[in-house]
Amino acid sequence: LLGFFGVLIVGVSSLAGIGFASFCGVVLNAVSLNLAPFVALGLGIDDMFVLVHTMSIHYDASKTPAANLASSLKLSGPSVLLTSVANSIAFFLVVIVPIAGVRQLALLLAINIFMNLVFLFLLFVPCMYLDLQRMAARRADVFLVRVRGAVQKEDVDSGQKEDTSILSRFVTNYYAPALCNNIVKGVVIVIFLTAFAVLFWSGTANTEQGLRTSDIALKDTYQKEVAEIVENDITVQSVILMTVPSKQRRISNQTTQRRLLDSYEEINKSPFILPGSPITAFSWFSSGSLSLSTQYTAGGPNTLSFLSAGAVKCPSAVNRTIPSEPCFSAYFSVWETNFGTAYYPFVICNNGTSDQRIPCTSSNAFPVAFRSSVLLRNLTSHNQIKAAIQDTRDRIDPYDDKNMQHFPTGYIFYFWDQYFQIHSVLTKVIGFGVLGVFAVTFLFQLNPWLSLIICTVVFMIDMHLYGMLRPLGINLNGASVANLCVALGLAVEFTAHLSRSFLLARGTRNERMTTALSEMLVPMLNGAMSTILAVVVLVGAKFPFFRTYYSLMFVVMVIIACLNGLIFLPVLLSLIGPPEVGGNRYLQRKEQVDSNTMEDKESSQVESTLMPAEGDIELKETSP
Repeated sequence: LLGFFGVLIVGVSSLAGIGFASFCGVVLNAVSLNLAPFVALGLGIDDMFVLVHTMSIHYDASKTPAANLASSLKLSGPSVLLTSVANSIAFFLVVIVPIAGVRQLALLLAINIFMNLVFLFLLFVPCMYLDLQRMAARRADVFLVRVRGAVQKEDVDSGQKEDTSILSRFVTNYYAPALCNNIVKGVVIVIFLTAFAVLFWSGTANTEQGLRTSDIALKDTYQKEVAEIVENDITVQSVILMTVPSKQRRISNQTTQRRLLDSYEEINKSPFILPGSPITAFSWFSSGSLSLSTQYTAGGPNTLSFLSAGAVKCPSAVNRTIPSEPCFSAYFSVWETNFGTAYYPFVICNNGTSDQRIPCTSSNAFPVAFRSSVLLRNLTSHNQIKAAIQDTRDRIDPYDDKNMQHFPTGYIFYFWDQYFQIHSVLTKVIGFGVLGVFAVTFLFQLNPWLSLIICTVVFMIDMHLYGMLRPLGINLNGASVANLCVALGLAVEFTAHLSRSFLLARGTRNERMTTALSEMLVPMLNGAMSTILAVVVLVGAKFPFFRTYYSLMFVVMVIIACLNGLIFLPVLLSLIGPPEVGGNRYLQRKEQVDSNTMEDKESSQVESTLMPAEGDIELKETSP
């Protein structure tokens, strides 16, 4: 029954986290809403397993429920608090990345984990106390689960204790002793470091970038069919160039017009331009048969009547090249009336004397922003698309200054522009995430060496997963970067609990490693299984995107974290783990004092039992 309420509380906390995030203004999207609840559920249940397992193995039938709860929380509470705060801070630090989807996911996860922590300590801990009261009263659980030390009265009276589980006995008798063997330690270190080197190289050298629209589209729908046709058969894409002149030097300025024409000519030199369709052919300003500069140079209709009015003295048609500022302003209204309707969607106008937006066909209208389009060809692969984007930027950037700005946009820019920064984003995600883990673990444990060990293993787990992207058929994109961010939090769950248990244990490094594994291996395995079960249901999703990125990748993520946390980390702690904390010496002295006090009490009871009563002594003294 306690486990049922625990899962229910964690689930409710995840829903509360989504509601609180929405209240705080966090933008929720399909990815974050489908991913965050599963991750928060898995991490929350991991902490619940740690709390329950610690209470179970340290239960003492001779203590009151309050004393049992206090001793259990003294051991597991700081560990749960440590992992939750470390995860939250690691995710909060990820908000620095420029990809909006990753920021929103990180914020939602951070809030969800914080809500899990609050609900566990405010709602689940009272449930633990009620269960301890049931155990003290020797009442059977609703589901008839036998609880160690609180089932049979005769077991307590005789001092007998229930045997530990098969898995615990296996860890204590076989698994931990095997890891204590120096040969096994050497093999483990070599295997994991070799795997790290190979997978790190695989991730940095072989991982491909990109995310196909067909991978996101729903299976067996026309959207998916259209996306596959566009990706496989259509190799020409339209690129729109937005141009915004400054207020100080508007498009009416002859220098600005010349720079605009020069930038168009530079774009036309690109090898990706479709032959016969230069950018000037689609521009409202240049080269088109109805464009402003063409009509102006040729002396278009209504020009003579306009000039004869004497409002503006423009050059004759023979000498026209680029309109002067007064001539441009006057001629624009004439051109807009006669030919501008053909380019109406491509020009944005303000009132000539104010910043008020008005239609370009209005009197006194002046163009303040406009767009042109061009067709790019040979876009058959991810690398070619990136090359086309880079070529366009290289040709446009030299013409960007304080007087005029160009903004190329379009389908390929929407989906592929992120890949120019994807590696720097990944570096920031991992770097700041690991930095946050170090800061929090050091704050809670005040042991920089142990914090460094934890961060090393967390980094290795993330790099192992990064190197597995290519074998799994997963590309590097915003979704996989978000998953690598989630892997940081999951790695903390598989390292911090075991590390803190090792820090509090007594004895040699091997003995402390054995104690830590005996206490934490079972809840860690339970947490791994619960997390896998939480995401494996997505295998049946119709979206291939969910099956690949949120089922397959998460299962591999849990397996990698589990292997590193239960094999490599214990060996590393047994070799270079930190010494015992100073508090253990205090605990040893306190236990020694308590033991001496108990021995004094027992000896006093024995002496009182053997000593004759006062009346018997008096009778012996008065007898003859």
